[in-house]
Amino acid sequence: MLSCVAYKWDIGEKNMIIGLWILKKLSRFNDMMTALFSQRWSLGIILLGIGIAIGFFDYGIHVPFKFRLRGDAWDYMGIASQFTSFHDALYYAGIRSPGFPWFDYFFLTLDTSSSIVSKVNHICLTLFILHELTSLWICFICVKCRLFPASSTYLGLLFLVLSTYPPMVMHTTTPLTDVFGVDLLLIGFSLFAWDSYPSTNPCKRVLVSLFLGMSSGLLLGYAILVRPAYWIGVVGFLVTYMLMIIVNRVMLPNPNRRQPFRMWMVTILTLAAVIFPVVDHCKARYHTVCLQDPLTFDAMLSVSTGLSSARTVWNRPEGEIPHYPDAFLVKNFYNRCPITSVMGRLNNDNTNLLSCLFHAPHLATVYFAKKLIGLFDPFRMTPYTEQLTPVWYIWIARAFSSVAFVGFWILLIEGIKRAYQWLVHRKPVSSLIAATWVFGMIQVSVHSILHVEERYALPWIPLCILAVFLKIKAIQEQDDSTRLGWMWLIFAVLLIAGYFIQVLAWDDGMT
Repeated sequence: MLSCVAYKWDIGEKNMIIGLWILKKLSRFNDMMTALFSQRWSLGIILLGIGIAIGFFDYGIHVPFKFRLRGDAWDYMGIASQFTSFHDALYYAGIRSPGFPWFDYFFLTLDTSSSIVSKVNHICLTLFILHELTSLWICFICVKCRLFPASSTYLGLLFLVLSTYPPMVMHTTTPLTDVFGVDLLLIGFSLFAWDSYPSTNPCKRVLVSLFLGMSSGLLLGYAILVRPAYWIGVVGFLVTYMLMIIVNRVMLPNPNRRQPFRMWMVTILTLAAVIFPVVDHCKARYHTVCLQDPLTFDAMLSVSTGLSSARTVWNRPEGEIPHYPDAFLVKNFYNRCPITSVMGRLNNDNTNLLSCLFHAPHLATVYFAKKLIGLFDPFRMTPYTEQLTPVWYIWIARAFSSVAFVGFWILLIEGIKRAYQWLVHRKPVSSLIAATWVFGMIQVSVHSILHVEERYALPWIPLCILAVFLKIKAIQEQDDSTRLGWMWLIFAVLLIAGYFIQVLAWDDGMT
């Protein structure tokens, strides 16, 4: 009898402890959210951002349906409709990686209506809500990492820009992988920032690291399955993160400083577990390591197209990758370089891209500048809407993207500056900052040598926007802020002027 009472008391006490722990966590989250919304204008900015985003989404969702379900989106839906069970979905290996067809299959199964429009709209609405929540999550992480105070103007404006960024919102109105993959990456990477501020309780610290590592591994692994092109950038992020952990352990004056090796290892193992079954099934079918049919992507065709163009226009009937040719690129690269490979020995016949670019370094600078501007040029709402995109949208989207374009150059300059300080002055650099920077530069480099589509720039757009706000905040906090601010302002104006001169020249050529 007494043992029974003792047992019940023990269970009750445990439940009470668990309940108090949950309430404590909810209280901390509530305190942070209260601080975030502590000023009316902050709440007003956030509500304004959500309202504008809903307006963009509503406009895009009413684009004629045939322009929303085309190309890749049609392929994903077609693959998902062939699945009769999760077993079929799990063992799929074909022209697309199965990550997004899994997502589509869930909605095709959940929505019992016979209307394909209803099913697609539910998918798109989910993509939109996920993106808005991700924007709010990034702001939350910025507060946790003490980048901005919870009631800071910068934080409200950051959410406003991220949540309303026109190309991202419009890409949620069609069942494509681009924004979905970006949101998965952002949350996965941000969990490393969370792990940078561990609990003082050793047991709790271990459990939190394990949970964050598993969550990050699942998100990053699934992001790779959604868009296989991410694997190079994700691997670059994880490798750089580990190398910086090792280097900082040697360089930091406090040898007992905790390094987040535990979370990194769990992330690697979880990510491998997520993608291994797909790789195994794909290898069994195509007899090579792959995530989808290796013939789906023709690398040399993409590189060759990239030598002549910085803008892809899918509604034009010419070629396998229809594009708008740039006269400078055609003359100095496409006609001069009969490339057959990307890498190779430097020679004068220009049969590989490396030789083609190094043969004329001054021309290669212009080549990369044009390709970079093309990546930041949202001249349409979605890949198949060149003829439907209103002029007001183009100018609003380009206003946003020109700011992101400046942010990219801030990232590039600050990254080089920190690398110099690290190599010459032995000044430690945050593992997360270095890894994120490498991820962005890898993504930019890869898509600078391939054919250009503006949606390929979406993974590093949030980083560019964040860099702009951090730079403005850093300038205001410095003693010589006026002189430094004017220097950066002039630099930004020159970049934006060059950006608009180029995109308007392309516009004139297409009309």
